[in-house]
Amino acid sequence: MFEKKYELIISNPPFYEKELKGDNEKKNIAHHSEELSITDLLNIIKNNLSTSGKFYLLLPFKRDAEIKKLIASGIFQIETITYIRQTVKHDYFRMIVSGKFRTENPEETILEEISIKDENGNYTPAFIVLLKDYYLHL
Repeated sequence: MFEKKYELIISNPPFYEKELKGDNEKKNIAHHSEELSITDLLNIIKNNLSTSGKFYLLLPFKRDAEIKKLIASGIFQIETITYIRQTVKHDYFRMIVSGKFRTENPEETILEEISIKDENGNYTPAFIVLLKDYYLHL
């Protein structure tokens, strides 16, 4: 635990817990968690987030129900969930969860979605606006 509390915590934790690993050890370390579970991460956030702070988590879509259940059973509330598709024709594959400490009258969770590319394989306007400062070719 740090002495200082933070207004914003952003995490892209390892995506998978207790799942089958591949042959690439470096990829396994990056994608699979033996050391940091989502529950552990939420405890770290709890101990280091200021009372008015927010957190953001990038997770695989397949963990949607799990993260909602964990957050609902604790001291946090979800503000927004943004579901991400590779293209408008694909199913969701990632999600961004934003949350904060639970308030007395929690607001309803806002659900959003974004597609990276359109039906013609071009970046969507929403994706361009969101990431133009971080992509060299947008």
